Formats: sequence, structure tokens, C-alpha cells
Amino acid sequence: MTQKPTYEELEQKVKELEKETVERNRVEKALREKENFLKIVFNAIQDGISVRDQEFNLTLVNQWMEKKYASQKPLVGKKCYTVFQKRNSICPWCPAVLAMKTGEMFGEIVPYPCHDDPAGWFDVTAFPVRDLNGEIVGCIEHVRDVTERKKTDEALKKS
Repeated sequence: MTQKPTYEELEQKVKELEKETVERNRVEKALREKENFLKIVFNAIQDGISVRDQEFNLTLVNQWMEKKYASQKPLVGKKCYTVFQKRNSICPWCPAVLAMKTGEMFGEIVPYPCHDDPAGWFDVTAFPVRDLNGEIVGCIEHVRDVTERKKTDEALKKS
């Protein structure tokens, strides 16, 4: 037979739970503040940043990408190659493929909005993302528009 707790024991337990609640609320507030700060930093970057999983589904994009591909919103949840290159399959030149396969950073200059009709050029660098066990679970891509630089280089070559 278990003995019922005394009033003092219950009162002590309530005080402990109140302390735990206050501490949990403090930690949750600090986490929200850090998350908001990281969102501000992420969206302040004046180049494109996208995060994708191993199946090439976009899981996060910054505001630069949202603006560049505004006609295809929402971007998250879609295949990167569908959004960025108007393709039905993975791009053969995709830096993310090599980054996720090798576990190393990889970069490439790629056409946009699509390979068949490039209006511009992006310098894309892919970085593998690992989980806590070191397994590659996706990648981050940094995208910089280098269209003007590429046009200038081509004009210099012609002259």
C-alpha cells in the first residue's frame, strides 16, 4: 500500500514544478530570440540561399530566392530542379549532387532560368549538410548572380 503524500510534500512538489516552468519559459524565450535573429541574418544575405534534402526537395529558402522565383511560390516543398531550372529531373551539372555524394563543397556556374534558354548565369556553391551522426542529409546552396560578369568576360574575349 502506498502512502499518500503530505500537504507539505505536495506544496514542495508544486514549488519545484513552478521553478521548472519558469526555467522552461526562459529557455523557450531565448530559443525564439535566437531563431528570430538567425532568420533576420538568413534573409539579410543579398545572395540566394536554399536548403534541400537528399531527394532535392527545398526545405528552406531565403528572401532573395523567394523574390527571384516569386512566380513559383511557395518554393518550399518543391523539387529544386523544377523551380530553378524548369526540369523534370535532376540537372546533370548540379553541384548539390557532387556535394552530397562526396561530402565536400562543390561549385559550378550554371545557366538560369533554364539550361535550354539561359538569360543569365549563377555561380552556385553547394555544401553538404550532416546530421549529428555525420550522415549527409541534404545540402545548402549559395547562389550569386554572375550574369553581368559573364557578359563582360564574353565581350572582352570578342574584342
